[in-house]
Amino acid sequence: MKRFFFVCLCAVAVILSPLGHARSAAHAQEAQKAKNVILVLPDGLGFGGLTLLINYSYLYKKQPLAINQLMEQGNTGYCLTTPMKYVVPEGSSGITEIATGVKTDLLRVSVDDKDNKLTTIAELAKEKGRSVGIVTSHRVSHYTTGAFNAHVKTRAMENDIASQLADADVDVLLGGGIRNWIPKGKKASDVAALSENCGANEQSARADDADLIARAAARGYQLAFTQADLDKVAGGKVLGLFAGSSFPFVIDLRSAKETSAPSLAQMTAKAIDLLKGNEKGFFLVVAEGGIDQLLHENDPAGVLAQLVAFDEAVKVIADFAAQAPDTLVVVASSHDVGGVTFSAREDKTLAIENDFGSPQDFGKLDMQRKSSHALLQEMGKDPSSLKIKQVISDSTAYDLTNEEAMWIKVFPADAFFPKYMGYPYGALGKIIGKKTGIVWASQYHTALMTPLFGMGPGSDGLKGIKSTTDIFGVMKKAIEE
Repeated sequence: MKRFFFVCLCAVAVILSPLGHARSAAHAQEAQKAKNVILVLPDGLGFGGLTLLINYSYLYKKQPLAINQLMEQGNTGYCLTTPMKYVVPEGSSGITEIATGVKTDLLRVSVDDKDNKLTTIAELAKEKGRSVGIVTSHRVSHYTTGAFNAHVKTRAMENDIASQLADADVDVLLGGGIRNWIPKGKKASDVAALSENCGANEQSARADDADLIARAAARGYQLAFTQADLDKVAGGKVLGLFAGSSFPFVIDLRSAKETSAPSLAQMTAKAIDLLKGNEKGFFLVVAEGGIDQLLHENDPAGVLAQLVAFDEAVKVIADFAAQAPDTLVVVASSHDVGGVTFSAREDKTLAIENDFGSPQDFGKLDMQRKSSHALLQEMGKDPSSLKIKQVISDSTAYDLTNEEAMWIKVFPADAFFPKYMGYPYGALGKIIGKKTGIVWASQYHTALMTPLFGMGPGSDGLKGIKSTTDIFGVMKKAIEE
């Protein structure tokens, strides 16, 4: 009997010790089921881009990150993004792997390599009685979010994705892309009071007379086209289309007088508020689409501005998860773009401050008021060297030499640094990189692994090296338990 009491006392002592508390809390979290699942998609983000953000925030701004909060409180892993048959991932097939757990051919959107429909995690959530929400700073019909509720043979079928979304059982759908929802011959301003930087003059991308906005309204959706519209929504289903195409880049808002669109953080907060009333829980996708394009354009200042805004949305999610510990949060990227990083530079004078860079280089990037996209558009198709130098001087912290300006003008494009979308982004990226120590592997996707992390019940399944298809398995387990 004495031995029995001794064992009991030892057990009590362990439980009451700090270590015992930690173990009990860990076991409680493992045992808890996930009522809500939030999938966060920083499109195109790899470890290079994430490192830029961390260095910017910690070395220059001296501010904490919500992303790090998720890492510290949850689990961190690495995502292997290798696609079917190839080495380098492609966006739509990569997102399909996350959304369905199945590897498929390139360009497919939630169909397999035989074009058969694949059941998505959002559709599974609906079957279980959960509410479903989609939030994006890109077009809602873009494959990054379209893959969760639509099925097409190729990502180019964006109008078909929009049509399927108009008929899908999604409770909250917030993003851009009015052009895919309005009949041919119409433009965004015909249906919405958008600010100019949100694409008020964007023409319909459809070749038919389908009015998908009217179709959604007939199905009971409240419509929102501006931040003010969204603020008025207090409950029920909502379709929010805040831009003609994708949202303006965050960095371009530095020189804008106003914008009618909500931020990613504002849309995320509204979506959570509208979805959380379901007693069975919800599934929410939050996608930041601008990161991908800015990485393709080798624009470090633009990427940083976009990532800071993305982290604000992550904070909304982390704060909610802290109050609702039965929430599984997963942050994943289906591919890396650009392979960006800081690099030491050779300097024959052995001036260490020049060789190894300075946190103050981030201050120069912070002074940039327009994206590379906007800067090159402002230059025009055949600018003079004087025009190029003037545009760069007016909106960045840099002055170009005549040689640098001429290099932009006659950029020698190649397979890794083409004139992407008709503009010499690679040239501008290399020149700014020379001044800051930032280097790029390419303007396209790379085979580098991507960050994978999360918190909440089931997030331990994200530890280690995982495939994009494993992410689906973690979410599916949480939804079905």
